[in-house]
Formats: sequence, structure tokens, C-alpha cells
Amino acid sequence: MPMSVHCHDDFGLATANTLTAIEEGVTFPQVCVNAYGERAGNAAFEEIVMALEELYGIDTGIKTERLYTLSKLVEKNFIVPLPLHKSISGDNAFTHSSGIHSHGQLTHSMTYEPISPSKVGRKREFHLGKFVGRHFVEYLLKMGGVKATPEQAREITERVKKTHEEQKKLQSHAAFENIKGDLRALRTGVSEREFWAIVFDVI
Repeated sequence: MPMSVHCHDDFGLATANTLTAIEEGVTFPQVCVNAYGERAGNAAFEEIVMALEELYGIDTGIKTERLYTLSKLVEKNFIVPLPLHKSISGDNAFTHSSGIHSHGQLTHSMTYEPISPSKVGRKREFHLGKFVGRHFVEYLLKMGGVKATPEQAREITERVKKTHEEQKKLQSHAAFENIKGDLRALRTGVSEREFWAIVFDVI
């Protein structure tokens, strides 16, 4: 008899529990794009698909290179921002900032990425910030055809870090909280006051 599973993410285990159910014979896992669901959300569609494809060797029939486009479309229409560190579709999923990460990725693409970004419609990115390493700076200089001494490369690296720190200080925490408040208001529906106004307009 065909079985289905419907997991919520109260303990951050919706994807793991869904995969376990599939291992035990479930053939109809219920999932949601971006894990958007009631309360703590459900198992993420994109995570289940890529886990089945990459970890279990199961051909899901899904065009995985379109997962990111789908994810961003759902994010836009739900008006619920994806966490930066969300697997598969978060902005940071294939982004490298620290020196050791950047150096590792330049040495071998699978050092920190278990799947290729292109498989889910993404591109690898490198951020130049306070964690940048000299090896990545030297790589950029080489790609740009610029010769620099080790001392110059170190100075460039330190200046990049300092510039990023100064930019962060200029960012407004108040503006950040205002944006969060606006998004929260869009998601919570009408206020209690608005509800009663509708009631008394009808009755």
C-alpha cells in the first residue's frame, strides 16, 4: 500500500525525517518549496530533491537546474525572505568569504561544496570582506594581470578588510529593524482593530 509522510520542522529535522521515511518505503513525501509551511515549516522541496539525487542516487525527474529560480519566485510571492545560510537556495550557500574557504575552493571545487552550484542553477561567488585571505587577493591580482610583491599583496588584503569594517559601521541597525518590522506586518494579516472594523461594517 502506498504511504505518504508529512513532517514539520519543529526540531530542524523535517528533511532528515522525510528522508528516513523514504528509506523505509514511503513513496509520497509531502514537501514545500523553501520549507514554507505552517508554524515551523515543512521539509524543503529543494533539499529533498537534491538529497535524493546526490546522496541516494535516485533520479527524481526534477530539472534541478531550475530549483533556484523556483525558490526565488516563491520567496518573492510569499514575501518571506530566505535565510542567507539556507541550503541550496540561500544567498550564502555557494558564497565564500574567509581566506581558507576561498583558497580551498580555488584549489579544488569540492573542498567545501558537496554539489556543483550549476546543478541547482547557481553560480559560485567570492566576497571580499573582513575575512578575505592573501591567497585570494593574489589570485585576483593574477587574473587581472597585475604583479605585486608579497608585501603589497598583504597591504591590499589589510586595506580590503579595513574598508569592509568601516562600511559595516555605517550600516544602520535601526533601518534593519524597520525592514524586519515591515515584512512582519505584511505576513501577519489584518490587525485586530481592522478585523473589528470589518465586522461592524458587515453587521
